[in-house]
Amino acid sequence: MLRLVAGLEKPTSGQIFIDGEDVTHRSIQQRDICMVFQSYALFPHMSLGENVGYGLKMLGVSRSETKARVKEVLAMVDLEGYEDRFVDQISGGQQQRVALARALILKPKVLLFDEPLSNLDANLRRSMRDKIRELQKQFNITSLYVTHDQSEAFAVSDTVLVMNKGSIMQIGSPQDLYRSSPLRALWPALWATQTCSRPASAPRAWRSHGYRLPRPPHFTASGSGTVGVRPEAITLSQQGLESQRCVIRHVGLYGAAV
Repeated sequence: MLRLVAGLEKPTSGQIFIDGEDVTHRSIQQRDICMVFQSYALFPHMSLGENVGYGLKMLGVSRSETKARVKEVLAMVDLEGYEDRFVDQISGGQQQRVALARALILKPKVLLFDEPLSNLDANLRRSMRDKIRELQKQFNITSLYVTHDQSEAFAVSDTVLVMNKGSIMQIGSPQDLYRSSPLRALWPALWATQTCSRPASAPRAWRSHGYRLPRPPHFTASGSGTVGVRPEAITLSQQGLESQRCVIRHVGLYGAAV
């Protein structure tokens, strides 16, 4: 998808619109698009300032204006004063911010992200996704962000598009997908466990394994269904409130969650 939007490949059918204009047959240079790559694609023989200002140099922007804009955008990604350093003198997280600054300085209509955080550790990924979200809002740039990390997708997005083998499975807000995705195949990826229920005798509820569950309004009054139960919806109680006996076989500590 990113290659199609960027103009690196031609679609077999359909059209690509950017800001209301058909760009399907336009070249890469005519689309006003920037991409942040998974590998960063920084020039090791250039300073960070030269890397960030490279696009402006190619556009013929004056040295004085380029220098000022490089300084401004590096400060936005928390790299103020790093203009004269080189790629091998900074960390992976800082390299990712340089790659982001290089794209932002051109103020494109569309910003493409190709799994930009996959090479970072968990802590850096969390901090960088927050920074990307903050800068995207600040610059107000339409962004397409490809990732296989569900948490990352939900954290940075206004709208999530779920694809499988090139086909679109669902489009919606992170809240919609998390709370009420109709696609059972997505439930494990969206942190839900599964339980099958049988038809209830009451017209507004399902009953299964001794549990009574309110039936969603858009479901039919008859037939069976599948219910996804999220871990946070389960509580342990000393009082038997329509519950069953069970044995806890394993307890895992995951920070604030058990």
